[in-house]
Amino acid sequence: MNLGKKYYWFLPFCVFIIVLNGRTGLITLAFGFALMLVKRMLSSVRGLFQVVLIIILSVTFIILGLAFLQSIQPDTYTWIVSGFEDTFALVFEGSKQGNYEQLTGSFLMFPSQLLDWVFGYGVRVYGGNASNIWFGTSDIGFINDLFMGGIIYMALLYGTIIASLTACHKKSGKVVRDSKIFLAFGVVLLIANYKGEVARSGMVLTAIIFLGYLLSTELKIEEKKWQSA
Repeated sequence: MNLGKKYYWFLPFCVFIIVLNGRTGLITLAFGFALMLVKRMLSSVRGLFQVVLIIILSVTFIILGLAFLQSIQPDTYTWIVSGFEDTFALVFEGSKQGNYEQLTGSFLMFPSQLLDWVFGYGVRVYGGNASNIWFGTSDIGFINDLFMGGIIYMALLYGTIIASLTACHKKSGKVVRDSKIFLAFGVVLLIANYKGEVARSGMVLTAIIFLGYLLSTELKIEEKKWQSA
């Protein structure tokens, strides 16, 4: 997006895919979008006016999109709006309701013995697993990883992810680093793994491949600049 405005056309399709799969993705998308706007706003006075225009267009797009969704799929519209209402209630009123009540309440479950904290139980507590009979149910990825293999498993799993990100960051050039893609990716992982199981969905592998693509693309761009000079 920093190199060509044509990539903004991907945003509506991203939003559409997210709406079909879950509301949590809207939070991560909003964070990435806000990060991009802040970076543009701080770049220049012109960037400030561009941000204002983008915000106006985005709000208009959201209103029209919700109105269209309400007419063709009322249930999905109600589901999304209720998510916004729960978020506003949490941020402005400090009231936990809906998913937030579960994610900070019954879904926060932990092993009872020290040995189980270290090695886990070898089971997941996500969805309709038989293990839920003994432990309960939780959608939180961190809790599922803890029950699956304990602190040792989590250290290996998250340590590998951090090591991969660190290696990509060291190899990247100024264009990729200035895009704040690593900061955005780290925050997205934290949010997504709290409302799901990131390590079991293939998202991590896909994201690492995407970061590798960014690095190779930047090299080609620098080569073209050098050749043209």
